[in-house]
Amino acid sequence: MPRRSSPQALQALNAVASTLQAGDGERAFQQLGEIHRRFGPSVELVGLLAQAAMATKRYRTAAQAADDLTRAVPRNPQAWMLLAAARRRAGDFDGALTAADRAVALDPDNHEAHRRRAAALIELGRRAEALDAVRAAERLLAKGPVRNADRLFIDITFAATAPDPGDPHQAIERLRRSVVLDDVDPAQIRPAWWQIARLLEHVGRYDEAFDALQTMHAHAREPWDPDAHSRDVDRLIDAWSGRGPPPDPEDRFARVVFIVGMPRSGTSLLEQMLAQLDAVTPGGELNIVPSVVARFDPEFVDRNRPLPIHADGFIDERAPIGDTLADEFAKVAPEGVVTDKQPFNFLYLPLLRWVMPGARFVHTRRDPLDNCLSCYTQNFKMSYPWTDDFTHLARYHGDYTRVLDAWHDVLGDDLVQIDYERLVSDPQSTLAPVLDPLGQAWDPAMLDFHRSDRAVPTASRDQVRRPLYTSSVGRAERFGHALDPLRNALGVP
Repeated sequence: MPRRSSPQALQALNAVASTLQAGDGERAFQQLGEIHRRFGPSVELVGLLAQAAMATKRYRTAAQAADDLTRAVPRNPQAWMLLAAARRRAGDFDGALTAADRAVALDPDNHEAHRRRAAALIELGRRAEALDAVRAAERLLAKGPVRNADRLFIDITFAATAPDPGDPHQAIERLRRSVVLDDVDPAQIRPAWWQIARLLEHVGRYDEAFDALQTMHAHAREPWDPDAHSRDVDRLIDAWSGRGPPPDPEDRFARVVFIVGMPRSGTSLLEQMLAQLDAVTPGGELNIVPSVVARFDPEFVDRNRPLPIHADGFIDERAPIGDTLADEFAKVAPEGVVTDKQPFNFLYLPLLRWVMPGARFVHTRRDPLDNCLSCYTQNFKMSYPWTDDFTHLARYHGDYTRVLDAWHDVLGDDLVQIDYERLVSDPQSTLAPVLDPLGQAWDPAMLDFHRSDRAVPTASRDQVRRPLYTSSVGRAERFGHALDPLRNALGVP
């Protein structure tokens, strides 16, 4: 258990706190590593580490640090609120609710504890309870001076309960008032405008919704170099094209199914449908593959999503890499079929066929305009800076298409393609090429995926709580000529 900091360590940690408050989370995170090496762990360091990890979107690290903090100071409600936030961001919604409940029990008059509880309940699909928690937070907030930042937090959470049971019109007006107030948290402006856009589209005010989306994307934009990305894609395709046949399939890998594609292309829907079969364990968006790649590729070790450029090295090390991956997937599911729907694993398909011969690969494909629009209309938890600009969106989609076209040539029939539009209109026949190699038969229960109580920690969590629907097909028509720049960039009518 962490101890209290020494005076020298506290001085260094105070400097880190100032760095974090100034908005430089990455620098603060690196400084904390140095302090840990110099002075060892401490309660104060662990608390700052959780905050810095949250600021830099290292959510699993944040959750672990916050968990350590609650063990060190178990009666501190702030520690439990931090743990609730970190677990929610890491996709552990049940754990987030447990932590928020503990914070409320320790400090029942803390409006932020009730708001964190509401946020966890929303992720779990328990919106009526979430609205009750929001109301509790509002009553407590009204008892004292109201900070604009707190008001915006509450209004965003209320909007997330809409359109049912929360009132979408009320949510829109509340957010429009609070998002322009002084002294709000800049990090909350983007999610506020996303909620406004989402609800405006829901009530059919499409022009206003598009304006809100543009405002959202103007905030907290991060740089992205499309030319550098295209050069990396060129190197990736060159590295894996024209190679000889991979090793013979191994039974231990045949149970692993990789579901890949663009974000918002139907990967979550496909996995949720497969998850209704008793033999299938859904892994969700696992980061097993990129983390293992990072261990073996010296050039991209510091990249969030390292590219397997050095094909010869991976092929030479295919046995230990395969053993490592087999062990990691066994932790997810020791037996039966296990799925990994990390969409960006499309970058690793030839590598995976070499190191996991016999694994299954499924590519979900969606109409380019609808797919890119769906990315543009999301406020992703992770940073995808190419979604902020129509030109960048089209460039990324074009590179993704080049990669998958190359991989279809490399993998041939080992890469099954599922079109989203066919999946939602004719699921039984569309899924046959996925089910047959797994020895699974069509089960009508697969259409009841929306009744599952499984938490889906991705942008598709609301969609997979609804029965199969086709209203997302042709969604771009709602926005008319506003999408002409995206159509032109994609080269589609």
